[in-house]
Amino acid sequence: MGIHRDIMYNFMEQELKRNYSSFDGWSFAPIKHGKDYDTVFNVERVNKGMNERVKVFVTFNKQISENIVEEIKKPDISTDGRLQRHNFAIIVPNNVDITGIPKDVKIFTMKSFTYDNGSLIWLKKRVQKPQETKETQTVLVKH
Repeated sequence: MGIHRDIMYNFMEQELKRNYSSFDGWSFAPIKHGKDYDTVFNVERVNKGMNERVKVFVTFNKQISENIVEEIKKPDISTDGRLQRHNFAIIVPNNVDITGIPKDVKIFTMKSFTYDNGSLIWLKKRVQKPQETKETQTVLVKH
């Protein structure tokens, strides 16, 4: 059968892995889906016996509302009733207006997407073809 899932979520996870590598012990899970692929992820790891937790908001939108920043800053309640401490971050495409985001919020820009003239553009990797020089062409002819 297989899993039916939108490819944009794969790009979100790819960007999360670039910034929070599983090699460094990070794991993540979505905790809230919004409209237009807006998703809040819970990213955590155990480092030197301490739990590190980051709430990361990933979006493909050109503008970020202040409500989202307040939402990711709001502490969650753990299973024992205490408030959990966490850091917070936002992952956005290149060329997004981030002027309204407070300085204490980490901002990562995507390597896969950018805005150009108001349109979201996928930055795919170019296939590098080796350029043949006259020397390689002559060698190929001699054999």
